[in-house]
Amino acid sequence: MRNTLALAALLLIASLTPQSCLNAAEPKWRRLTTANFELLTTEGDRRARAALLHFEQVRSFFLKVGIKEPVSESKTLIVAFQSEKEFKPYRPTESAAAYYQRGYDRDYIVMQELSPDFLSGATHEYVHLLVQHSGMRLPAWLNEGLADFYSTMTPVGKKVKVGEIIPGRIYSFRESKMLDLPTLFTVDHDSPYYNERDRTQIFYAQSWALTHMLMLSETYRPKYGEWMSALVAGKSHEEAFQSAYGQTLATVEKSLNSYFRAATYNYALFDTQLEKSAEEPAIEIVSALESGLALASIMGAGPKADEARELLVGLEKKFPDDHRIPAALGYLALREHPNPDEAMAREQFAKAIAMNSPEVRLLVDYARLLENETRADGEGGLRERGAARDSRSMPVLLRALEMRPTQYEVCYDLARMLFNENAFAQAIIALQPLKSLTREQGRQIFRLLAYLYLQVKQPTDAKSAAERLRGISQTPEEIAEA
Repeated sequence: MRNTLALAALLLIASLTPQSCLNAAEPKWRRLTTANFELLTTEGDRRARAALLHFEQVRSFFLKVGIKEPVSESKTLIVAFQSEKEFKPYRPTESAAAYYQRGYDRDYIVMQELSPDFLSGATHEYVHLLVQHSGMRLPAWLNEGLADFYSTMTPVGKKVKVGEIIPGRIYSFRESKMLDLPTLFTVDHDSPYYNERDRTQIFYAQSWALTHMLMLSETYRPKYGEWMSALVAGKSHEEAFQSAYGQTLATVEKSLNSYFRAATYNYALFDTQLEKSAEEPAIEIVSALESGLALASIMGAGPKADEARELLVGLEKKFPDDHRIPAALGYLALREHPNPDEAMAREQFAKAIAMNSPEVRLLVDYARLLENETRADGEGGLRERGAARDSRSMPVLLRALEMRPTQYEVCYDLARMLFNENAFAQAIIALQPLKSLTREQGRQIFRLLAYLYLQVKQPTDAKSAAERLRGISQTPEEIAEA
C-alpha cells in the first residue's frame, strides 16, 4: 500500500509539465475598489485595504486645503506588487520603489509593495499626479521636492502635520557633496542624477531640503507664493529669487548649506483632519486579461515597449474579440520613439472601433489621426484651411459627441474642424457645452473663440474672449500672444 501511494505521487509529479508548474506559481491578482481609487494587487487584503484608506485620506486632505483633484472619467489605478522581484520588470529606474504614470486611459500609481514603509512613497506619487493635472510646468527638483514634502503627512489630533524631517534625506544631504544650484535646476528626467542610483540620492535630498527651506523657514516662507508665481510665469530661477527675495543664487545656496545643520526645524500644521474610514472596498479576482492589460500599459509607457507589445499580442490570441487590446496596441504604436507609427495606430484604432469600443477618447484620437493623414496628403504636406478635405474624421467626432456631448476633447476638436471648414457659427455652438476648464484648456478655447467671433463679425465677443485669454496667461510668450 505504501509503495502504491509513493508510485501514485511520483506519477502525479511527473504529469506536471513546466508550464503547469508555472501557472500554479503565477500570482493571483485582485481588484479592490473604493469611491475614488482602484487597486490591482497581488498583496493580501489587509494591506490592500489599509493602502486604499491611506489614498482616500490623502485625497481628502488635498481637497480640504483647496487643491483640486484631477477631472477624469476613470478612477486612478494603483498597481501594487508584493516584492521587489515581482516589481523589477516594471521598474523604470534602478532606484524607483514607486512611480506615477499618466496612461492613455487613466492615471496609474505603481508600487513595489503595500507595506506601511511604502505608503509615504504612495503619497509622494499622488502629489506628482496632482501637479501633472494642475497644468503647472515645474522643474524636476521642485516636482520631487514638493512630493517629498507632502509625503510626510501624518495626523496629529484634529490637525495634519506636514514637513516632518525625512531621516534618509537629511543623512544624504549632510554626508554628500551638494550640487551647485545651477546644476540642480537643470536636472531633468534624462539626467544621470535622476536615473542612476548612486547619484539620485543627493538630487532627491537636496530637492527636498530646498523645498523645505522655501516653504517653512522664517526667511523664505513669507514670500514663497510670490517666488512660485514668478517661476511658473516663466522667469528663470535666478530672476525668481531676485524678484521675490532680492537674493542671488549664491546667497540661496549658502542659506541652504546651513539650513539643515541647525538644531531645530519647522513643520506645518493644517486645520483639517484625515478621514478615519473609507467605504469598505469591493474585492474581486481579476482575469488574466484584466491584469495583462494593466501590466502592458505600465510597461509600454517606459523603455520596455517591445515586452508590452509581446504581452498584448499574446492576449489578443487568447481574447480576439476584446476591443481594449487593439486600442492598447494602437496607443503603444503612438509611443514609438522617436517616430510614432501613426499608420499602425490608425489600423488598430479602426479595429477597436469596429468592435464597438465605447471609449470616447479612442474616437477622438482616431479622428485626429485621420485629420493628420489628410493634412499629409496635401500639396507640400499640408492642406489649406477651407480646401477640399477628407471627411472621414467628421463622422467619428459626431459619434463621440453623441456619446459624450460635454467632453472637452470632443467639443474642441469638433469646433476646430468646423473652423477649418469655414463653418464658424457652428464651431461656436460646438464650444457652448464646455463649462469647467483647466488653465491650458481655457487658453485653447478662448484663443479659438476670439478668432471665431471675428469671423462672424462680433468684435465685442472677440475682444471679451481675448481678454479672458489674457487673464489666464502666465508666461511672457502667452501674454504677448493674448
